[in-house]
Amino acid sequence: MGHLCRGSGASWRLRGVCGIENLSGIPGSVGGTPIQNVGAYGAEVADVIVSVTACNAETGTWHRFTADECKFDYRTSYFKTLVGRKYIISEVTFRLQKQGRLNTSYKDLTNYFIEHKELPTLLSVRRAVLEIRSRKFPDLQTYGTAGSFFKNPIVSASVAARVCKLFPNIPLFPVSKNKTKIPAAWLIEHVGGFKGSTSRNVGSFQNQALVVVNYGDAKADDVMEFGNNIINDIYAKTGIQLEREVQLVGVFDVQ
Repeated sequence: MGHLCRGSGASWRLRGVCGIENLSGIPGSVGGTPIQNVGAYGAEVADVIVSVTACNAETGTWHRFTADECKFDYRTSYFKTLVGRKYIISEVTFRLQKQGRLNTSYKDLTNYFIEHKELPTLLSVRRAVLEIRSRKFPDLQTYGTAGSFFKNPIVSASVAARVCKLFPNIPLFPVSKNKTKIPAAWLIEHVGGFKGSTSRNVGSFQNQALVVVNYGDAKADDVMEFGNNIINDIYAKTGIQLEREVQLVGVFDVQ
């Protein structure tokens, strides 16, 4: 096991090391990964971050944040708070290994290796993740998209039980004794019926309902309106308030 320090603008594609293979294919650079604690296929970047070095844009002072100080949580961190947004990240130190335990517990990965009848290796897990992502997500060279538009809601056990009575087939994932995660994509597709739908050249991607795509010359307000429609519809039918995963820049009519 060793530590690898990378500059904020460096490529996020780190090959030959174990710990971030499940995050393969996530666009962006190193500096963006801790801000929302990027994650996919059962892993989060918080799992391997040792520290984050950043400069306070208002005072010019530097600070090396430990992983605990980053206050990582599901798709968020200290750097998304009102105070944390003042910091400009310059480098991130990761804890990685040449060899380590591979995580294939996520359903899509488990099924991939069963179907392909092969044992997971560092290279094959990365290849599997990239292949799965290519089937679910649009080509970034063709369509404008910010990727997953909403967070998976984490609700109380009582809310989960109530929604389960309304929709018996809804998948539930306990995260603690009293908290349950519900896939936003399932709600958008099966409760709202938005998967594959479009409005003003904005749509929910046909292969992954969680992804909102700009299919042409849609404006930011069009994207926001489409997102608001989803939020309002899901809330009206389930009482669950979807939260955007994307960060808004500018002034919008938000729900």
